[in-house]
Amino acid sequence: MNSIKPHGLCDSCYTIQLDGLPDKELQVHNCWLFFPFHRWYLYFFERILGKLINDPTFGLPYWNWDNPSGMSMPGFFEGKTLPSNDPAISPPLNPAFDAFRNVDHLPPAILDIDYNNTASADFTCVQQIGSNLSLMYKQMITNSPNSETFFGGKFIAGDDPISIQNSKGPMESGVHTAAHIWVGNPRMPNNEDMGNFYSLGWDPLFYTHHANVDRMWKIWKDLKGPDYPDHTEPTDPDWLNASYVFYDENKELVRVYNKDCVQMEKFVKFDVFVNDLDDGTPCSPQDSEFAGSFSQVAHLRGHKMLMTSGVKFGLNELLDDIETEADEYILLTLVPRDGCQEVTIGEIKIELVPSSANSG
Repeated sequence: MNSIKPHGLCDSCYTIQLDGLPDKELQVHNCWLFFPFHRWYLYFFERILGKLINDPTFGLPYWNWDNPSGMSMPGFFEGKTLPSNDPAISPPLNPAFDAFRNVDHLPPAILDIDYNNTASADFTCVQQIGSNLSLMYKQMITNSPNSETFFGGKFIAGDDPISIQNSKGPMESGVHTAAHIWVGNPRMPNNEDMGNFYSLGWDPLFYTHHANVDRMWKIWKDLKGPDYPDHTEPTDPDWLNASYVFYDENKELVRVYNKDCVQMEKFVKFDVFVNDLDDGTPCSPQDSEFAGSFSQVAHLRGHKMLMTSGVKFGLNELLDDIETEADEYILLTLVPRDGCQEVTIGEIKIELVPSSANSG
């Protein structure tokens, strides 16, 4: 049986081949690609799961280890079986359970954000929570004043994968890595599952962990005001145009870009007009030729993502108002209003729909 590496790109098994340059290892860690790659990774994972369970609104939960009440491993991930009310039936297996976790760190143990395999502070629960909150402030605020520090150093084609230039950001090297090691099983040769790149995707906890890592990006970006003037994504074209290829929920390869996962407040809107005269005056919803508007808010937790949608308008009254009801042809005009730069119109149809009053 062939096995699939759920986080395969991250075990550094790929190289980049460019004309005139030696082969270079492809790396999405230790650099500014860390946050956007994993946001897209989670997006497609959500879409695939949503299709499998026939729920297009499905969204991953997040392990809120930044909050004192969430600093223990979520209880749902503990235990080989799920609760059952019928003693005559064997309880169902817990799909979120992974046997390769550190048993010393099961609830109610508190995550150590400064954890490593060789040493850990002997804190009480209250002291550990205090230490974690202090470290979260340092990683999110003190050590992350701008995009270069928060996201990590620049990494483009032809660079060596790990260097001072493209070093990790404080979140990646801090709580992100600490949680991986803290959850992984130290009794395994390579700290499997969560403690090693090649195996971490086999633990369902990985996805809720990274959902919270992605949430940290949103929280960091939302810090506004004079104290946080530079809490924005990189504007370098090399970052904005960096792209990845994923399989979507329809088993089709899709290329996506960093620039398309950052504008969480964007939406699409355009107006539709019928037989609007090109007389040089701006068209508006007050015009008789105005049929209606199409608008779409950003998809799945506000991210600007690839999706298909549509809209229908009734035209009888409009055609009567502009005295074109008997015309053989009409001209439709779409006027972009906002966020339409990458919109593709797949089809426009005008149909005669039988009236229920005339049927039967």
